[in-house]
Amino acid sequence: MEEQALIEGLVEAIRAAATELPVDVTEALTAARTRERGVGAVQLDAILENVEAASASSVPMCQDTGIQTFVVRAGENFPLLGRLRTLIE
Repeated sequence: MEEQALIEGLVEAIRAAATELPVDVTEALTAARTRERGVGAVQLDAILENVEAASASSVPMCQDTGIQTFVVRAGENFPLLGRLRTLIE
């Protein structure tokens, strides 16, 4: 595998993780919004608006405050194994 292709794949995976929620999570937030009133409803409206904006503009969600963690499985003959950490960083 070529280094540039690996880097592009990693960038796409990170972009997707920061800008897209699984459908079931979005559905759960939407369902919660229909039940909530007052401050809870306002907060859920803001979250859902942010989720939509992140997806539409390919920018990270404001609520995404996590740290990226990578679990990598690669065979010992993977040609970029020695450089993998550097490429991920």
